Amino acid sequence: MTNQIFVFCQKQVETLNQQKQQREIIIGTGRKVLMAGKSATFALHDGDKKLAETKINEGIALAKELEKKIKKMEILNCDGSWQASVEELTEAYLFNLVVNKKDLKPLPLKSVQAYAYLGALADVSGELVRYAVLQATDGNIAMVDYCCASAKEIVRGLSNSYLSGPLRQKSDDAKRNIKRLEQIRYELSLTKK
Repeated sequence: MTNQIFVFCQKQVETLNQQKQQREIIIGTGRKVLMAGKSATFALHDGDKKLAETKINEGIALAKELEKKIKKMEILNCDGSWQASVEELTEAYLFNLVVNKKDLKPLPLKSVQAYAYLGALADVSGELVRYAVLQATDGNIAMVDYCCASAKEIVRGLSNSYLSGPLRQKSDDAKRNIKRLEQIRYELSLTKK
């Protein structure tokens, strides 16, 4: 019996070591996915929509490759660094769709969970504030109005569910972002007069 215990224990240690190796790959590639998302967001703020699309596509390609590896060890799909990377890429992807006034659709990835979409959408409201400031500086009042209306739609969508934990905090942040956007619109209205 004791030999069976040892063999069983060794198999579990082997599995754990495999998971650790896979997790290192996830962390490294996940970091690249996250940076692709951040780069896409910055490119959108800089007005470089082509670069944003390129970075989003790079992130999606990396994430798809990683999904294949994660599929072999499903437990790694719950890894925090992987989820953070996916959410950052999702935020950039959705922000790009909103800014370009395209219909929202899911990323072509299987591992994006509902909470990642909701968290990313809440974060998009913050990106809309930054984008609106840049648009206001350029005198594009119509886009500022569009950013405000989009942020309100995000909050309206988030309000249809009971959110807790980090999603609740992000939802509250999205509500504050509406106030910021309304302040920008108000200040623009004063300059028109």
